[in-house]
Amino acid sequence: MILTLWDSFVDRECKLFSENIDKKPVIFATNLKVTSFLGLKLSTKFRSTFMNSLFVAVQKWVEWKDTSLDKVDEFILKKPYTKKSATKLSPPMHNKFILIQILQDRLLPRKFYWVNATAKMEKIYQKCWYMTCSSCYQRSSVDFGEIYVCIFCKSSNSKAITRARAYVQLSDVTRCINASAISEAAEKFMFTDAQILMEETNFGSQADFVDIIGKMQNIERTFYLKATQAKPNSSNYKF
Repeated sequence: MILTLWDSFVDRECKLFSENIDKKPVIFATNLKVTSFLGLKLSTKFRSTFMNSLFVAVQKWVEWKDTSLDKVDEFILKKPYTKKSATKLSPPMHNKFILIQILQDRLLPRKFYWVNATAKMEKIYQKCWYMTCSSCYQRSSVDFGEIYVCIFCKSSNSKAITRARAYVQLSDVTRCINASAISEAAEKFMFTDAQILMEETNFGSQADFVDIIGKMQNIERTFYLKATQAKPNSSNYKF
């Protein structure tokens, strides 16, 4: 998996790892931050600690690594940490849902919220897809289906694929907010997939695309929203 080092760890541990990277050093650490966005990733925190290689637990992993270099090389080549599956969530009890009005013009105590709302796309001519790397899902400028070397994940066998994106307006009985949906969430939202969106807007009939958008309008659905502050300490959020 990917490990990102911050602050003083860059000058100490990162330098040591870089100098010995060809030896595939075993890293044993505690109090790391774990995230799963676009694959599993680790990063250091203020209280993170890297264990001395003399510890028995570390020595056991070193022995395994020295006798399993073929497996280690296979893991590195496959990059299994970039594989992701859709998050499966069950809607909460009714009293856990929140009105859109409560999400506006105030500092929010948490990041995620359940709402029941209808959705519509005010700008039906927006571009609802973009090109990404098949390995790390970072944005790409190459043509669809082209094999290339990704500058982000360094994979030499990356393929340019489409990813869906939609900017929508969510409404309930109180107010409305603007929100964005990406990837599988956007595809479910519009009852289609990214490649069809690309074909309809680039090569096909615009009328077909309007028909796709019409299917999703004014249907009340359950949404799980992530609130991100537009600026630090701001009451304005992106959803």
